[in-house]
Parts: sequence; structure tokens; C-alpha cells
Amino acid sequence: MYIVKRTIEMAPGIAPADALAAAVQIGAYVTNKQGMNTKTAVNVGGFQHEIHWIVMVDSLDSLPVTTAEREADDEWQQLTAPFNEAGLFKPGSIRDEILMVIG
Repeated sequence: MYIVKRTIEMAPGIAPADALAAAVQIGAYVTNKQGMNTKTAVNVGGFQHEIHWIVMVDSLDSLPVTTAEREADDEWQQLTAPFNEAGLFKPGSIRDEILMVIG
């Protein structure tokens, strides 16, 4: 089993409530449309402008497929376009971590 964590930073000057609401909508899309139980999280300590989406998967083989499906989906494009236009997230700030569960 693997834990996939995608992190993005809120853009400077953006109201955190707007970015957090967008992040929750993105997580709901991945859960409801792609069937991946997604948790949306923020840091309790440390850097306060990060948002994380966390998913557990049995195999890494599914990740390229779900990413391609999501990017090709008109619903995804319609969901994320307003967030991109509003500049809610810092460009280039997405980073992924993949952890293997050992116990």
C-alpha cells in the first residue's frame, strides 16, 4: 500500500478561505469522480500556506491512468479553470510525495 501526498502552496495575497474552499472541492472531485478516498489537509505547525491532498492506493500503476483521465475530463477543466484564473495557488508549487506503508 502507498500513500500519495500532493502539496500546493496558496498564492501570496490570496484569502486563505478561498484557497481552502477550492482545495476541498478538488478533493471531493477526486473522491467522487475517480473513486479515490481523498483527504484534504493543512499544516497545523510550520508553513501555513500549504494544502495537501492525501490518498492511499494499493498500486502505483493506477496513478498515470487516473491523472490522464482527470486531465482529459471536461468537468475537471471546468472545476479548476476559475481557481487558475483567480490565481489561488502559487504557479509551479505542486509537489508530490509517495510513501510506501511498511507496517
